[in-house]
Amino acid sequence: MYEREKNVTAATEAYEKALQADPTQTEAAVNLGTLYARQGKLAEAVKLWEDVLTRNPGYEIARINLAVAHLENGNFETARKTLLKALEYDPDLPLVRKLLGDLNAMK
Repeated sequence: MYEREKNVTAATEAYEKALQADPTQTEAAVNLGTLYARQGKLAEAVKLWEDVLTRNPGYEIARINLAVAHLENGNFETARKTLLKALEYDPDLPLVRKLLGDLNAMK
């Protein structure tokens, strides 16, 4: 609800509280990571997404977000590996294929 209202502070606090209550809530972790990334807290976001992927390696949006974060940090090879791993879980991901195509075009 807070995100729809564009209340980033309240949304961030709500997700942080949810994760404090239950650190295994993958959806809350992914969403909090997204909010952190938008606030420039990329290291914190990456940590959340990596944690989600250790518990659920096929979590598509966490893997895509992680790859984009690596791209933004200039870690192109790590981003490529992250995207290729996503295709191992689901070979038909249009966004992943597009990002890989964009990466290949940058060479």
